[in-house]
Amino acid sequence: MEAEKGGWGDIKLQKLEEGPIGKMANWPLAKRLLRQYYPSAVAWHEPRPGKKEELAAQRRFWESRSVLNGPVRMWAPESFNYEPALKLLRHGDVVLDAGAGNLAFAVLAAEVCRKVYAVEIVPETLADGLKELGWELPKNLVPICADFRTPPLPTDVSRIVLLVVHFQGLVDQWKGREVIRATQAGVSVDRTGVVEAPAP
Repeated sequence: MEAEKGGWGDIKLQKLEEGPIGKMANWPLAKRLLRQYYPSAVAWHEPRPGKKEELAAQRRFWESRSVLNGPVRMWAPESFNYEPALKLLRHGDVVLDAGAGNLAFAVLAAEVCRKVYAVEIVPETLADGLKELGWELPKNLVPICADFRTPPLPTDVSRIVLLVVHFQGLVDQWKGREVIRATQAGVSVDRTGVVEAPAP
């Protein structure tokens, strides 16, 4: 979905472009991905505009899972969290991007980190990103279509990034690792369960 000129999406993208994110080598890739969802990031991601039956079936599927004890909001690009989250990443990190959507944040994180596992549960959302990226997919970005709460965590993951504001739980297998988490108040580091190394 292409943003209309002068629309809400263009304003948000311009703010990113004028800041540090706009200077990143992978920004053109992320910008193309973000433009799929602007100018209006909706609560429910409609996979194919006009197919109401498909959307209704998707809603029934998510509601039956009761992930949030009610209707589940599908991915929408909360790109205002990108810059603060990227500032918290380090070059040696191996990151799990939980709820990666169409990989817009993951391609930027791949420029900063050693490796990024991008986990997204909605096949069509992930496929949209892969189709747009094609052969430009960064070599250190590993897309995974799965529920980030259930598959075994790759053993080399050092940090988790969770920019899905509506999920504030802590997955058991994440214990012992830092979680860069987005909330309504902003982005912070959750160190719950992280065991500090003893001082020498």
